[in-house]
Amino acid sequence: MIGQCLIFILGLMLLYWGSVILIKGAVASAILFAVRPIIIAIILVGFATSVPEFFVSLTAIIKKSSTISLGNIIGSNIINISLVLGISAIIRPININKKIIKFELPYMFFSALIFWFLCMDGMLGKGDGIILVLILFVFLFHGIKNAKIAQNSKKKKKKMIMLIKRKT
Repeated sequence: MIGQCLIFILGLMLLYWGSVILIKGAVASAILFAVRPIIIAIILVGFATSVPEFFVSLTAIIKKSSTISLGNIIGSNIINISLVLGISAIIRPININKKIIKFELPYMFFSALIFWFLCMDGMLGKGDGIILVLILFVFLFHGIKNAKIAQNSKKKKKKMIMLIKRKT
């Protein structure tokens, strides 16, 4: 029992240190690529933190325990929104950028709505899976496209500032 507790504590410590490294890397990536931090958070951090859920769900499907796979995803989303954001907001208020309110939050709602609709027949099949993956690709495409537009506009602003400085 003591050994299991020590392994659990060690796992929590490694998880904490890994999250610190992940956050530092995400911030550095946002600066390096000159994109909104939310884009990096969604793409890099979102994928990185979803890997364990992916393997739990994949293992459950392989072992013919689809209920665990579905419960894993539904539970994870409820916990992430309610508990993780809730406690984070209790500790320190979270500023929400208007761009997030205009695109990312409605897209999240839209994705959940489509998922709900696809579940209405009591089965998620290959076609439903393709639709869900396409929703992800559209989201990623839009996010990367907007990041490049923002990056290009920043470059143009820098050029304009350089031109103005030269003229004065």
